[in-house]
Amino acid sequence: MSSHQGHIKYWNSDKGYGFIARENDEDVFVHISQLTPGVQPRVGLQIAFGLKQDHKGRWQAQQVRNLHDDPAPATAPATAVPAAGPLSPLQRLWRMSLLVAALLLASFILVKSITPFYSLNTQQAPASSQLEPGSPYADNAQLQHTLQLILQGGPYPYNQDNSVFHNREKLLPAASAGYYREYTVPTPGARDRAARRVVTGGNPPEVWYYTEDHYRSFVRLDVRS
Repeated sequence: MSSHQGHIKYWNSDKGYGFIARENDEDVFVHISQLTPGVQPRVGLQIAFGLKQDHKGRWQAQQVRNLHDDPAPATAPATAVPAAGPLSPLQRLWRMSLLVAALLLASFILVKSITPFYSLNTQQAPASSQLEPGSPYADNAQLQHTLQLILQGGPYPYNQDNSVFHNREKLLPAASAGYYREYTVPTPGARDRAARRVVTGGNPPEVWYYTEDHYRSFVRLDVRS
């Protein structure tokens, strides 16, 4: 069985399942029964795992283990490096300047990365609802804001937004390639995209769907055009 690597991007402790993010590939569903002894699931945990398909042909993780528990590859013996002599005052000043610059850059990147989550998670529902009267989720401020962005054509807070949704789970009606597109609905308190999405069909959208569990179930929305 081939081994894959990734990190847990979403975990529901009450239901015992989550999703694994892989670099340059789709997320994978994982159930708590597939965790090897000693693995404590949490968002951000680096893991190694195998893959299998369920009865519907969807990929799921199995034999999930902590990535750091995998044996490290053999490496050539390290070459001894002579100990460096004491630093001069100028060298110490230069290193301190580099350290301060690195800390400032890291702080800037952190602020930029959390800004979309803060602004959207605290967003109040628009005064004019995007959903038809009586629709479910009308009080979901993040969903309402995402619908508003889609209707106005952006800008979107995530690079993955407005990308093609391939309907590999076959839960939505069959359609031509590129018909469906997906968008992120931010989850308050989450450090990543979590599991909530809007999927639209057509350009401009003519059908709208909402999922809270990363494409495992959908609710059709009545959106004002």
